[in-house]
Amino acid sequence: MRGRDEDHAAMDWDEELRLSARYGELAELLEALENGAQVDCCDALTRNTALHYASANGHVQLVRELLQHAANPNAVNEHLNTALHWSAQNGHTDVVSELLHAGAKRAIENAFGRTPLDEADLRGFVDIKRILMEYAEAHPQQTEREAPGGEGKVRDLRSSESSETSDSSDSEVPSPRHDAGGTVLPETSGTSGAGGGSGGNAGDAQKDLDPNDTAFTTIERP
Repeated sequence: MRGRDEDHAAMDWDEELRLSARYGELAELLEALENGAQVDCCDALTRNTALHYASANGHVQLVRELLQHAANPNAVNEHLNTALHWSAQNGHTDVVSELLHAGAKRAIENAFGRTPLDEADLRGFVDIKRILMEYAEAHPQQTEREAPGGEGKVRDLRSSESSETSDSSDSEVPSPRHDAGGTVLPETSGTSGAGGGSGGNAGDAQKDLDPNDTAFTTIERP
């Protein structure tokens, strides 16, 4: 049987950082960083970072901590979603504000052709739309910049209207499911996820991302 020291030495601290961010565990997240976890380490399959998970699930204190440790607010995952996309589509106003103050770009389009503003608009998050539009007006130069590495396209948000997203082919993708306590639950998987078009069936195996590339959390680790 391995001792505690051996278990500690064998810990994958990068993975622990992402898990802690996803589940809202501040002490564990700080421990991972203290033990050498790379703040922008990403999942090999999805390319999600700890900031993606903390932002998607509304863990604002963890978002602040990651940003203080120089997490990149504009890192993109496999579907070119940033942490701002995920916080906007899940309605986390405080997280959106934190990311904006940290330099998150508001006009990056993901692989589905949507900006964070579009994601908020599709779900009716009026306060987030207002915050994003106000920042776009105050920082017009950021509407002309590209995402890191030129991976994400940038749209001028100063003239964005709600009608801009109403005819999107992805506009009927369902929002994440919630349990009785308001916790975001996993959507069912399906091979259509990479295209962002349609949802999976109820009997399919569950996965971390729905076809709209939305993260989820549970009340505690399984």
